[in-house]
Amino acid sequence: MKNLLFIILILLFATSFSFAQAQAPQKKGERIEALKIEFVLKKLELNEEDAKSFAFMYKSYLQEVNLLLRQKKEAREINKNNPQKLVDDDFYYDEKMFQLKKQYRRRFQQVLSPEQIKTLYIAEREFREELIKHLKSK
Repeated sequence: MKNLLFIILILLFATSFSFAQAQAPQKKGERIEALKIEFVLKKLELNEEDAKSFAFMYKSYLQEVNLLLRQKKEAREINKNNPQKLVDDDFYYDEKMFQLKKQYRRRFQQVLSPEQIKTLYIAEREFREELIKHLKSK
């Protein structure tokens, strides 16, 4: 009976451990996204109302960007042995990314001034640089 209980406990521990590891990357990505939104909002110095509406819009933008990046990565994996298709797909996803950024720039203009939009793009670049520095230091 003790052996059975011991085996059940080990199985429960192993299952919960592997489940936690499987979810860790997603939570890490969500954490980085939240930090990025916070970083950008701080740089933009928006009032509370504008910050709320922009944060919602910006989170949607980040989700669409991440979806496109995942799709591009999957296409590259599928076409790794077909250089012509790989390059064509890269151009396709780069064009989709460009169109997405133009679309959201128009949406951002509803809340942000041209100067704040410039600050947004600078803040994104600064966040990326800080993240890279942090990862290199680990």
